[in-house]
Amino acid sequence: MLFKSLTIFLLIGAALGSAVPPTFEITVETTLTDFLLHSPVLRSGETFNAGCFDYYLPVIKGHADQLDADFVFCQDTYDNAFVLIDGSYTYARDELRDSVRASCGSMLLCDGDTTNSKAFECLADKGPSSSKDLDDVSDKAADHQASLLEEVRSIKKTLSDCQLTAQRNYKANHAQSLEEMNGCLADPEWDYPTTVSVL
Repeated sequence: MLFKSLTIFLLIGAALGSAVPPTFEITVETTLTDFLLHSPVLRSGETFNAGCFDYYLPVIKGHADQLDADFVFCQDTYDNAFVLIDGSYTYARDELRDSVRASCGSMLLCDGDTTNSKAFECLADKGPSSSKDLDDVSDKAADHQASLLEEVRSIKKTLSDCQLTAQRNYKANHAQSLEEMNGCLADPEWDYPTTVSVL
């Protein structure tokens, strides 16, 4: 009995200490702890097949590792798409920058006039045209921003769908492995299966 208790606590430590799971996964991973602590098979003491742990704990860890890999893939796909989308607006940004510099530059030239009268005349003359140019820049910038954000919303949705699929696959595989391990623990005649759960 002492051997069984020690084995259970070592397995709990190995299962929980093998990796730091994402926040959503923590509650799922505790089901393994709950399983080990509350399994009728382990508590009854009638049958105990230690080979089940040797086989299924690496399988369960494999599901967690696959989840991490899937999340990295989802994030990398999003990051690469964002760089492409943002980069596609560089030319538009440069055009607006040049327009601002031209408009503001023409106004700043007025400061070079030697008399106040000439400076005021210059500003009064160039002001309306520069103001119209800046209003146009503002309108175009707002249009570009709306278009860019719409494209980003689309890839954020793709990211969310990708992560959700990874979570669902993980939870299904994790639950299946726990169920199989429970059946294995109750079967003293259990032998290694010829196939493994699909990750």
